[in-house]
Amino acid sequence: MNEKIKKFRKIAIIYTVLAIVLIVVYSILKALSYPYASPAFPIVGGIIALAAVVCWVLYGLGRKKIKEKRQAEEGAKQEFAEWLKEFEPLTKTSAELIHADSDSKSFSKFGGLPIVPDNFEWPTLNGNPMPFVLQLDFSEINSDGRLNNLPVSGLMYLFVEEVFEPEFDYIPKILFFDKANKLSCANVPNNLQKKYKEIFVAPNYIKTYPDVSDCDEAFKISCNRPFGGMDDEYDALSEENVECHLVGGWPSHLQGSFEKIREEIDGDKWVLLLQVKSESSENFDEELMWGDCGLLYIYIREKDLIARNFNNVILEMQCY
Repeated sequence: MNEKIKKFRKIAIIYTVLAIVLIVVYSILKALSYPYASPAFPIVGGIIALAAVVCWVLYGLGRKKIKEKRQAEEGAKQEFAEWLKEFEPLTKTSAELIHADSDSKSFSKFGGLPIVPDNFEWPTLNGNPMPFVLQLDFSEINSDGRLNNLPVSGLMYLFVEEVFEPEFDYIPKILFFDKANKLSCANVPNNLQKKYKEIFVAPNYIKTYPDVSDCDEAFKISCNRPFGGMDDEYDALSEENVECHLVGGWPSHLQGSFEKIREEIDGDKWVLLLQVKSESSENFDEELMWGDCGLLYIYIREKDLIARNFNNVILEMQCY
């Protein structure tokens, strides 16, 4: 109940009490034949009573309007909930990478130095070692196979180089080892330009919704969205994970759908492999920072993902 409606009720109560008091006082004085039982008492009392009736009517109308508004809102929520069920077959489970304690014995982490098998070779670009960003152990991330088409075991390493010529861009390199023995800390290349802060991570499984531009089926469903004042609710759902590191699932875009993915390059289906957000650090040289606090989206052909071929990924950066 808003303050205006409460005010009508308060005034109506005061006026009602005043009217009753005046009429009762007049009646008592009249019964006792008191000389000061002026007829002004019932007249004033009647006027106040009429004002009280008006206030009660306004209060009742206000209550009715609020009730109708609440019913409309509940109806819109119910309609939205029913409409949202149509998206269930399109949703994907994603592993949100959340910070874990450094003593958690987690292999998966951002930054620091990679822990690598003996056949590891540090990737280079134009003869320079690429900065190490992320390592994942899929037996930690996807041992039960809930992340569609992603490995249930094996180690994956992400390296990303920031380049400025011929234009500003980020170049990714992914290494995958389905079996890895004799793991040890990699040696630091002499001319490595950037080293990120070490952050251990663990998976938190979440449901992700497609942007309507990422999926033809989602676009068709969105065209039949309810018009009960909740038109933006689905957009919020598809964008609610923009502050997350994600493995698999649907991306949460900062600046709209990835045009190349929507057009399905070469007629192949592309899916999100990784979403990596920016993270600040006390040492600015070690912070994960993509553009202006942006995100990296790394996409892969679905058939390549199934074949464990990580050589032809596409990276897009979006920022605020």
